[in-house]
Amino acid sequence: MLQSKSILATLLALGLFFNGAQAMLDFEFLKRQMVVGYASVPRELAVWINERNFPYPEHPSRELGEGFSLVNDPGKLQRVGREEDWYCVVKGSKRRIRRAGKLYIPNTYTSQETGEEIDLWKANEHDIMTYSVTFKSLKEPFDAFRFAWAPSSNDRLQMLIPKRTIQSIDMKLWAQCFETLAELRAFSSEIVPWFDPKKWKIVGVS
Repeated sequence: MLQSKSILATLLALGLFFNGAQAMLDFEFLKRQMVVGYASVPRELAVWINERNFPYPEHPSRELGEGFSLVNDPGKLQRVGREEDWYCVVKGSKRRIRRAGKLYIPNTYTSQETGEEIDLWKANEHDIMTYSVTFKSLKEPFDAFRFAWAPSSNDRLQMLIPKRTIQSIDMKLWAQCFETLAELRAFSSEIVPWFDPKKWKIVGVS
């Protein structure tokens, strides 16, 4: 009996140790993270995200292409989604996010090859990528975060993390969704300063 109690005490102590160690690792991981943006998604997609703590790579933007679409202000989420949607926050490695390419996508641009004016907000992925490679300062133009103003609102910024950037897992992305906006704001309410040139350095902004 004494031996059983000793084993139980040892297992309990080990469990507390490993739980404490895991909590410390989780804390250190999140401390090295920064908020990238916010999204509203259907409940079934929120469940998928919460099971993996990872953004779903198929949450596109009509204007910015294939990937995971975000806004920088949680207060703007109710304008974006449906009433039954859940609300998500996405974080990423501070170091990796700051080093990543970031590109502003204008409504239109003139093709250097054909002289044709192309509506990028209604374009396909190929046209957006063709525009991206015109910026020589972007080391990986196809992987760059994409930014634009929402056509329906002059004060709502949107960003897209391209599908291939999400799948590369290089940004160490992390995501969590909440059933209500109040729960999200209790977790994170900061407005991400996407247009702060010291922190984000978006190219293509006139």
